[in-house]
Amino acid sequence: MSEGEVKFGAFVIVTGFISYAIYTNWAQIAPYFWGVVVAACVIIATGIFFLIIYPKLREKRLISKSKHSGPMEVSLRTEHRGSKWRLHIDAKLSQEDINALKRSGMEDYLLFEYPHPKLEGVNHQYCGITLLYVRKVDFPSMGDMEVAKQQLLQRLYTMRNVMERSKEQEAQEIRGTTEERYEI
Repeated sequence: MSEGEVKFGAFVIVTGFISYAIYTNWAQIAPYFWGVVVAACVIIATGIFFLIIYPKLREKRLISKSKHSGPMEVSLRTEHRGSKWRLHIDAKLSQEDINALKRSGMEDYLLFEYPHPKLEGVNHQYCGITLLYVRKVDFPSMGDMEVAKQQLLQRLYTMRNVMERSKEQEAQEIRGTTEERYEI
């Protein structure tokens, strides 16, 4: 259901309730009307908190827990669980790495895709910023997991190089100088 359909549905419900209240005795309907308005406000406020505010607070908490500087460390571990293969990803990014990730635009850089655990044929994308949140990913077969692991390693190197260039550019901007060297 799209956002437009939800808004239209809410509009229809509210206008229907109001028109019903106008054509009937308002004194009987008024207590219910304000109850519906208060319930809608609570639902909207809860949605805003969990969809907008909480993710930002969570990200700030994760950033504040990480060390200020240092190399990006990623360790991978595989595990066989019943009919699934699990890839454990332990990524340790410093605050400088996280800021470089955001500045360089690599937050949405696709590292690999993995199948949805319940919906067949639907894939999730594991992106750069996902390293902070998702620690384990399940795969239906060992082959799928190995392909994803190889993509992850290859794309992590690319991401790290872009982030390093972003850090260098920021340092040059702070110093106010630009120096380029080419080896031929």
